[in-house]
Amino acid sequence: MVPPGPPPPPVSRFTSTTPPQSPAELISLVSNYLFDLFDANSMDEYQALEALEDQCMPHTDPDSDEFSFAQQELHATFVRTLEGYVEAYIRSLGRTLADFYDALRELKGGSGAPMLDASDCLDTLYEMEDIRCWIDGVKARVRYKRLHAQ
Repeated sequence: MVPPGPPPPPVSRFTSTTPPQSPAELISLVSNYLFDLFDANSMDEYQALEALEDQCMPHTDPDSDEFSFAQQELHATFVRTLEGYVEAYIRSLGRTLADFYDALRELKGGSGAPMLDASDCLDTLYEMEDIRCWIDGVKARVRYKRLHAQ
């Protein structure tokens, strides 16, 4: 499978004219972007990630606990694509991945909304890197499609 090219620039509604002024602001923006990646179906990024799930559906038996090579390859492409989108978004904010990681480290042990945003970022990224979580979502789509095809 050929890996996709570089991700397109983030959708313009997500770009900021001024860089985030604090770690909390950076993490809040990334947290919102991650939420929209999986919820805003009008985004090009959402559609590209969904297309990878669509490609995986024919290779997915919702009753199987094993992963095929095709599923593993598609998941690896999904992860690379997701990471590319997140990195491109962070760079569009005038920040680096190092800034993002530093902000996560600073906020994850804190309290309040900044800590929750940091936790949301980490949870989302960890879940998407876990093939089991991703395949569970694909399996749910296969089951749904089968149920409504009848």
